[in-house]
Amino acid sequence: MTRAVQSHMTKAGWGRIVNLSSTAAVGNRGQVNYSAAKAGLQGFTKTLAVELGRFRITANAIARGFIETDMTAATAERLGMTFEDFKATAAQQIPVGRTGTPADVAHTVSFLVSEGAQVSCPARCSTSPADGRPERAVPGDIASRRPPSRRRARPRWWVLSGSGQ
Repeated sequence: MTRAVQSHMTKAGWGRIVNLSSTAAVGNRGQVNYSAAKAGLQGFTKTLAVELGRFRITANAIARGFIETDMTAATAERLGMTFEDFKATAAQQIPVGRTGTPADVAHTVSFLVSEGAQVSCPARCSTSPADGRPERAVPGDIASRRPPSRRRARPRWWVLSGSGQ
């Protein structure tokens, strides 16, 4: 998908790329394949930000935690729990006391593809995963305000979460 749209975005001199990752990218018991895939997606996104930033194209990955989906419902079933009990147990480990919903993720995506997402990111962005656990800071850099033709490529990469609010 990214390959198909990047040529159009570079010609336009503007674009937005948003990938959905997971807090499992840093490791999750019993999910080595899923964790590796999500970590790879975050590396892919960061590389896109470095390569396409000079064209005013931002690339972001949303690292979501516990989101109420069919997948998490199936996990509850595999563990022999009701989905409601599974969500309640997960919510106890989240500082805001609730699990995320697909709408929470959608709101984050909506912001990242908007004009408002052009705001500067400090040299180091603190992230707050959707499961509410502290996350290490992720390097980010702001693009210069010079015209695109005179601007050096600088990465603007954020790993954000959309439901721990």
